[in-house]
Amino acid sequence: MGDLFEERQDDMLQEKLRIAFLVNMPLCNIAGGAEQMLSEILGEIDLDKFDVTILLEQPQINQKYLSSFQNRVRIITIYNYWCGYYRNYSSNVSGSILRWKFFPPSGIVRKIVKFLLFKRKLSEIVYSNDIIIETETFYFLKHINQYKIKPIAKVIGWHHTDINEFVRFTNGLRKFETNPILLMDSVFFVNNSIKEQAKEYLKDIKPSLVDQVFYTPNGINPQKIKLLAERTENLNDYERKLLNSDYILMVARVAKSKGHSIAIQAFSKVLTKFPQLKLIFVGALAAEGNGELDVEIMALGLSERVIFLGAKHNPYVWMKNCKLALLCSSSEAFGLVVLEYMVFNRQIIVSDIPQLIDAFGDSVNYFLSQNPHNLAEKMLAVLGSDLHVDLAAKYKSLLDRYSITAATRYFETLLLHVANRQDAEMS
Repeated sequence: MGDLFEERQDDMLQEKLRIAFLVNMPLCNIAGGAEQMLSEILGEIDLDKFDVTILLEQPQINQKYLSSFQNRVRIITIYNYWCGYYRNYSSNVSGSILRWKFFPPSGIVRKIVKFLLFKRKLSEIVYSNDIIIETETFYFLKHINQYKIKPIAKVIGWHHTDINEFVRFTNGLRKFETNPILLMDSVFFVNNSIKEQAKEYLKDIKPSLVDQVFYTPNGINPQKIKLLAERTENLNDYERKLLNSDYILMVARVAKSKGHSIAIQAFSKVLTKFPQLKLIFVGALAAEGNGELDVEIMALGLSERVIFLGAKHNPYVWMKNCKLALLCSSSEAFGLVVLEYMVFNRQIIVSDIPQLIDAFGDSVNYFLSQNPHNLAEKMLAVLGSDLHVDLAAKYKSLLDRYSITAATRYFETLLLHVANRQDAEMS
């Protein structure tokens, strides 16, 4: 009997681990690093070890993301085209659709569809997988609780923003439902310092979870990025002219926390010594437009110098040709774009927030967060130095550490650990 039991254990260990990602964020909105990281991991995960499903509330996936994992994973959607519609909900720049979104049915139709589809599909996923992983807002965990579904699968919360957002998401749901944290068996954070902050928060809610909180690094594919940087055929004449000018670049969606205003104010001071420069922003525009930023640009007389290009499927063309790269966020979990800048040997200046310092150490330049005067001083110092210095050796260890292959292998190790398939030393 002992031999038979051991053989059965061996068979279980050899079976593929069935995992499902529950995704409420729209993969049709080219906005942030969380969507990119998800698609890259789905494209890299070892299918000899894992059987992978992705459950989406919304049926459309932008080709930017789909190209990474098409025909590799099972894709299931809650809603379908017959019970919803798409529309563009922000302005158009240079003919590019910046933000487009699936709107599921409303009113009585939505209630019927949820009754017929949502609970059934969610139950199927929860009961047919070994692990379910939900991202960000924990929308599906709310419904698992609401429908009184008792997960057999291990439940992982995968959080991509800072600790304040984690607290906001979980407390926001707690007002109406059981705190989603109580349903979790493990939580993954994309930054080690955020992981440590989360332990303090979690110990009063679910003490047993504190030892199941892990840091899973983000990652990029430098070879893929370099190839994309050569693709300039979709640029219009105006963009080609910009690309050949001298410019400072910041890639980030337009939101107050990303610090566009700080960059603009600092840039106005830099122009006194470097009048030929432009400041280019690449990233999804705010749904309500740029509002206060446009007023600020006009007041500083920078209308011809500060350019918003909106979201780009391929921002790497712009990274490759910039003189200096910025990230001015006052709140950031990881800053994936910083690694992407490094691929092109760019000098980089970022906010001195703990998460970025934790991730990038002394490999980049820092300015005092939300301080445009200090940022201007840093920009002037860097622009006055040799911008052609070879930074490849300086960046190499970080690019190796945060390669998508290394990040995915570690992510897999964490999944096996949570499923009790593998003991490993976790950081």
